[in-house]
Amino acid sequence: MNTTLDALFERIANAFTSAIHLHCCEANDQITRDSIASLVSNELSDILAAGLITQYEVTCDVSNNTAEVIDAGNVALRTSLTLPNETIARVLDFIACRKPATFSSLTKDNNGN
Repeated sequence: MNTTLDALFERIANAFTSAIHLHCCEANDQITRDSIASLVSNELSDILAAGLITQYEVTCDVSNNTAEVIDAGNVALRTSLTLPNETIARVLDFIACRKPATFSSLTKDNNGN
């Protein structure tokens, strides 16, 4: 990955980590997940306004916070974003647990393939 992309992913990871720290003692319920998604969406809106991405979607609900994730005391967040001059969406999966948040980068086309 290039340094600009690395910096972008690091910025998103930091936003997620900050959101998790604000909710570290709360249950993984819909209210908490909505708040985490909102905080990350705010950061992504700033990144969008700066022209670093062209669109994004944040998912932090029961589709990625399964019973196994919740029972383990974790919170999962998925961010799909499209970069300028690219036709594929990059998908970042974040899992926060009792350790610092981690993330992985996957690529998908705009049809989810």
